[in-house]
Amino acid sequence: IRAVGLLELACNVDLVLDGSQEVLARAIHQGYARHHLQLGETTEQNKSLVPWEDLSEELRSSNRDRAHKIRDHLREIGCSVVPVLGRCPAVIALTPEEIEQLARLEHERWRSEHRRPSSTGRGGKFAHLHQLSWDECPEDVKQFNREMVAVMPSILAKADFEIHRIQEPAAARLSQQG
Repeated sequence: IRAVGLLELACNVDLVLDGSQEVLARAIHQGYARHHLQLGETTEQNKSLVPWEDLSEELRSSNRDRAHKIRDHLREIGCSVVPVLGRCPAVIALTPEEIEQLARLEHERWRSEHRRPSSTGRGGKFAHLHQLSWDECPEDVKQFNREMVAVMPSILAKADFEIHRIQEPAAARLSQQG
């Protein structure tokens, strides 16, 4: 038996982030819905634009999966996501290279999700895209993914998280060396 303080248990980053997955999933959904509503889409055109409470369990699960993968994807570009308490979260700007890499990773995550036997194939205008690799995707689909990734720092900030750079972007490191 080992005595452990409550603060030690509560300040475990993995516990905090895993416990906040639902908050992140809701923020991701709200960001998605806001983006599509600004584009003029309606709930009749896109059944995903409803409030979280009215969202199908499959779509909630998809948002939870995306929330869970954020840390892995950010690690790929030398970043991490951390909770922020007691102040406004900082919103970093992602470089075009980071946006491209994150958009590609998100597309692959989405493809993997739609290849699972449990996926019912939600249909819609992007239903066939789970069969296409990033390089095979039409430019408008790539651009949609880039736009959703570019707003991710703001979405995270609304949920009281911020992105921290573990290392500088490759472009910045190269310019410092030159």
